[in-house]
Amino acid sequence: MAQEERGGAGGGEVAADPQPPTPHPLQQQEQREDAKLAGTEDAAGSAGEMAEGASVAAGVVPEGFDLITEGKAGILVHKDASVFYNKVQVKNRDLSVFVLNEFAHQLKLEADMAKRLKAAGSGFRKMPEKNEASEGGDRGGAKSGGSSKGGSDGYVGLRVMEALSASGLRSCRYWKEVVEGVGLDYIQVNDVEKDAVDSIKRNKAYNGITSERFNPTEADAIVELYKHRGPAEAPKPAPRAKSLCVKQEAKFRVDKDVFDVVDLDPYGSPSVFLDSAIQAVREGGLLCVTATDLAALCGKNPDMCFTRYGAMPFAGSGFCVHEMALRILLGSMEQTANKYNRYLVPLLSVQMDFYARVFVRVHYSKNEPKRTPCKLAHVYKSRELQSYFLQPLAKLKDNSKAENHVIKLASLEVPRACPHTGAPMLIGGPIWTDPIQNMAFVESLRSRFQGGPMPNGFDASKLDAADLVQGVVSAVAEELVDVPLERSLPMICKTLHCQVPSELEFFSALVNGGYRFSKVLDQAPPSPHKAQGERHERRRKGHGQRARVCR
Repeated sequence: MAQEERGGAGGGEVAADPQPPTPHPLQQQEQREDAKLAGTEDAAGSAGEMAEGASVAAGVVPEGFDLITEGKAGILVHKDASVFYNKVQVKNRDLSVFVLNEFAHQLKLEADMAKRLKAAGSGFRKMPEKNEASEGGDRGGAKSGGSSKGGSDGYVGLRVMEALSASGLRSCRYWKEVVEGVGLDYIQVNDVEKDAVDSIKRNKAYNGITSERFNPTEADAIVELYKHRGPAEAPKPAPRAKSLCVKQEAKFRVDKDVFDVVDLDPYGSPSVFLDSAIQAVREGGLLCVTATDLAALCGKNPDMCFTRYGAMPFAGSGFCVHEMALRILLGSMEQTANKYNRYLVPLLSVQMDFYARVFVRVHYSKNEPKRTPCKLAHVYKSRELQSYFLQPLAKLKDNSKAENHVIKLASLEVPRACPHTGAPMLIGGPIWTDPIQNMAFVESLRSRFQGGPMPNGFDASKLDAADLVQGVVSAVAEELVDVPLERSLPMICKTLHCQVPSELEFFSALVNGGYRFSKVLDQAPPSPHKAQGERHERRRKGHGQRARVCR
């Protein structure tokens, strides 16, 4: 209806003379910059540039609004709370700002590697999928002389799409705080609600953001993402170093080019946005996804989980509920990506409070998606015990070359009944069984809390929820990434009707038995609020002493 109202003349009106199309704001800005260089800029252009958001002065809180400050940004919230602000997700936004700075830094290392290869006459090659550049010891990188909003000097900055922005707080923080590596060049701040877009423009003005590279838009997120979908064929890696760009690829076509980063943070399930979002990410780009429908992913509503993600959780069993949720989400995203000759490489996957958050790189390939059935498996779990078996959907043929994957059907490798009690086996999944963390990337994140500020000044220890974010990263860094699913010692002892041994006794027995193990820590540290802290403590006591165990 809104589009029809804005669409033009009705059926009985006389058609007016055709008017020339209005240039996009970024095109207008480029025209004004060209005019300024030529000395012919008129005053009307400057006046029009200042008209939008002129009712709100930078740093001034208007009457009838409250100020909420987070990180280096602030937002104006009307006293009637017409635009939603979720205070609990401060950890989510802090972690996202942190990851984007690290990702921008990694892209700069990859660009420097490409320049070295070019100088050595080795030509271009695909950028490292697993942060090979960060494994050489240069975690700090060389200072690039600061970061501007056109990208750091000599590099093409990040182009970001926040598809579901609400107040625009996350995007304001990205604009003001993502300063490392290649920097940030452009961000589209989108929402379908007019009130939300008005709030975004108001908050843009309050934060003193005058650049048109910060672009609020009012559109359906799915439609807008489809406008930016990339080709099905695998493109050449887009160089980040401007010296390697062909025809100045720093020019970004705001109406159709793919993004370096797409951020999805819906209220509920992200499943309906995944198809369009994955297609809107460039080769090697970053997709950030939040899922707040843990009731479905963790098994309370298994039928809903299947309709949204195509997988079955274990309802009411308490079996690895949060990790199963992450692996179901990643498996669904991977299968969606495979439809368009893309595949995913997870960088960081966490569960905090009432939501799951995953950061994955998207790569183009015709061959790699063929290996996806080998990354997915059904979980067979005893009805009476916590013991489980993984049944992969397929296996690689032994003579299959790495560059030409050939798979074969997997034979059944699990017993039909529990080998310990004879009870029936429950079937869950399929779930993602490849690593859900990139340990080189996670270790680089963890090192930022000890090494001081990053080269361009971003300091992870100064985040509002720095202690909580550090706890999440440290917990992830301690896990065995090649061992899917965990085992709970209290649950085992409950089945055996025996006293729970101390951690020292338990882990010493594992060492003497020749097992590899890692203690599974809570990724979300206890809340400072008393009621939430008490619930967390009860949950910790009931499910503590969890470990990943493997020979």
